[in-house]
Amino acid sequence: MSESRYLLGHTESEIRRLVFQSTMLRDITTRLLVSAGIKPGMRVLDLGCGPGDVSMLVAKLVGPRGSVIGIDRSLAAIKIARKRATDSGLKNVAFSPLSLADFTDEGGFDMVTGRYVLMYQPEPTVFLQCAVALLRPGGKLAFHEVDITRQPVSTPFLPLFDTVCARTLSAFKGALSRHEVAVSLGSLLHSVNLTALGVFCEIPVECGQAVNICRWVGESFCSAYPETTEIEMACGQKISTQSLVDELIKESQGANAQIEFMRQVCAWGAVP
Repeated sequence: MSESRYLLGHTESEIRRLVFQSTMLRDITTRLLVSAGIKPGMRVLDLGCGPGDVSMLVAKLVGPRGSVIGIDRSLAAIKIARKRATDSGLKNVAFSPLSLADFTDEGGFDMVTGRYVLMYQPEPTVFLQCAVALLRPGGKLAFHEVDITRQPVSTPFLPLFDTVCARTLSAFKGALSRHEVAVSLGSLLHSVNLTALGVFCEIPVECGQAVNICRWVGESFCSAYPETTEIEMACGQKISTQSLVDELIKESQGANAQIEFMRQVCAWGAVP
């Protein structure tokens, strides 16, 4: 079972971007986990855990009687996740530098979860089947994916924001195995014979400065194009990437814009 290369790498700046991204997505992921039926005492596996944000969120929800294992192919990300969990005083979460294909467990899990994971899988159905095989009877799968088939929208139109979004999503689409996976997430879970399926979609929206969305867009662009030092607009203006986030925020604030972020699609289901 092969996986796509992680486009943005695991540099210190990218890890910081992932941690910030998690603050944007935490409430949505929490709603997914609660909707899927997470409870104190559960044993949970978090796939593609990165620096550990979802794993630590789950650890708090399952409580001291529960436990969480987070796995990720990046040893650098796992080392950071372990330190962050220790610093947070969480003793019911552990991390291992493994892919799902290399992971084995005999105890079984009450839930397997993942955020922004399936879009990296050339064969998401096979990936989900491997995840299902690790569930106990009645166990749940819960996944949160982003729809990058639709670009963030600003009202009024923001030229710099639009340019940066378009180039960033173009890089993602070129690197991801299944960049469109979010639009068929519920169907994918149905294809692996899960029952009690549920699915919902949320779109984060900000107005005025739109600090969070502008920061995500700017930092994601810089991670996707680390060698780029400036962006040239259609009007000929050149924007340094070092000040890109500030320029995006200034543009949004100056227009008092409303920005709709990318759709966040969440789905869950249970094995019979």
